[in-house]
Amino acid sequence: MGEDVHALWPALQQSRTARAVSPELVALYDQRADVSASMFVNLLTPARDRIDILVYAAVFLHEAYPRLNDLLTERAEAGCAIRIAVGDADSANVQQRGREKNSGTGRILLQRRADSGLWALPGGGMEMTDSLPGCAVREVKEETGLDIETTGLVGTYTDPRHVIAYSDGEVRRQFNVCFLARVTGGDLAISDESTELRFVSPAELGSLDMHHTQRLRLTHYLEGRRTPYLG
Repeated sequence: MGEDVHALWPALQQSRTARAVSPELVALYDQRADVSASMFVNLLTPARDRIDILVYAAVFLHEAYPRLNDLLTERAEAGCAIRIAVGDADSANVQQRGREKNSGTGRILLQRRADSGLWALPGGGMEMTDSLPGCAVREVKEETGLDIETTGLVGTYTDPRHVIAYSDGEVRRQFNVCFLARVTGGDLAISDESTELRFVSPAELGSLDMHHTQRLRLTHYLEGRRTPYLG
């Protein structure tokens, strides 16, 4: 609209409490990324009367919760009215929004490993100064050139039978913490750990050669679990 948000809603300057703006608001969030996918699911699941969704594209909801269409169908079959208003995908505003948010692809970033030739999610070992999310951010940057923001947790994978023997003689028992994330910047750049980087659609995953542990993590993501997998 070409107006500053505080010009449209002056109450936002006075207080960040939702009730100060409107008694109908439960909470306010500065950024969409501040709202977890589980919160959207928890809001939509118990709906009985009506669900209204007004968005540019809502791709982020499908990426964070792939069962969104199924959930909306279930609510509609239960008698809940569903209204969804989205922007025209060909309009300049929606295309600009996609560029700004680096969203709208609905695809998953994979790398073809240089050491095995298999496709895998970007990732690597922690350093002493890393937090778990910080490790994910650093490794993705090193291996793909992209800046990311972690937005959720797919699961933990600690099967004691997952032992890897490398060609240089190293043998290790490996565990994985798999995060959801969105791209915030950077440019794709292949590192010496991979031979190819590619954003792939879920439909393409079955044709790619990858370790069964990688496929398990992707399956759990695509299932749109309400809680992270713990294993």
